[in-house]
Amino acid sequence: MKIRIAIEIVIVIIFVITIPIALILGKNVSSDIKASENAIQYLQKGDQFFNQGRSKYNDASVQYWNALKLNPKLEDAHFRLAEIYYEYIWNYEALNELQKLEKINPKYPGLYLLFGKLYHRMAEIDKAFKAFQNSIALDPQNSESYYYLGTIYQQRNNNEEAIKAYNQAIMSPITPMSKESIVKSYLQLGRIYKTDKDLDKAIELLKKALIIDPKSVDVISELTLIYSQKADQYKAQQNFDDAAKIYEEMIRLSPDSNESIQYYMELGSIYKGKGLYDKAISMYEAVKKLDPLNFDAFTSIKELEMLKSGKVGVEK
Repeated sequence: MKIRIAIEIVIVIIFVITIPIALILGKNVSSDIKASENAIQYLQKGDQFFNQGRSKYNDASVQYWNALKLNPKLEDAHFRLAEIYYEYIWNYEALNELQKLEKINPKYPGLYLLFGKLYHRMAEIDKAFKAFQNSIALDPQNSESYYYLGTIYQQRNNNEEAIKAYNQAIMSPITPMSKESIVKSYLQLGRIYKTDKDLDKAIELLKKALIIDPKSVDVISELTLIYSQKADQYKAQQNFDDAAKIYEEMIRLSPDSNESIQYYMELGSIYKGKGLYDKAISMYEAVKKLDPLNFDAFTSIKELEMLKSGKVGVEK
């Protein structure tokens, strides 16, 4: 009987002790869940601001800070803050966020790419190089990482490895995110081949870049320079037919620009020399539309009209 009473007393004591503990634990769990939910809400609000662009980055930052106060391991908040700091050129603040994120999840998408871009901007090239390699190890089709590796190889005067890196970049799938780095890789390849005097290869690569981004100012400018070299070569060889084709290509790149005036004038001269007076006049008329006071175009048209009146039937 005494033993039974003792057992019942022990059970009662255990019950009395465990109920408050369970209540406390339950309260803590409930509090943690609530904090986590609030952190997610701050994160989502931050993303809404972030997606509106740079003008809303300050508002986004406040939301991400609030999210991290409630949940310091919120990966997306750390990365978004790092992106914002990177845009503001707050290099060390961005680096700090990335280092925190690396401890939480070293495989977070885009982590090492942003690490590399930061180190590259800070002129810590060896660290940047390693970061881009890490990025590629996690994402073998990351065109931007290959592009930056290519630029580092060029800085080190290693064009052979630079070409390999750029070729890897341009083989990556074209997406809204990869488009810019692929075009820039084509551009750098074109410049390398131009320096190596392989103008045809350079032109081929730059034309592929324009298929992806027809309005790329840098690509158009580089291609125009190379076309100009090719045209000069053809004229030096008295190969005016191919020179004319080059000038026509140059005009197609930017038909209404002031730079095109020179190319229209060159074509006018070539067509005049071949006896194609009407085509020559059309070139000079195009010049007058771009530059109504162009005296050379005006006098050339007058001269051609006089030639036509005295040489009917020359043009075929």
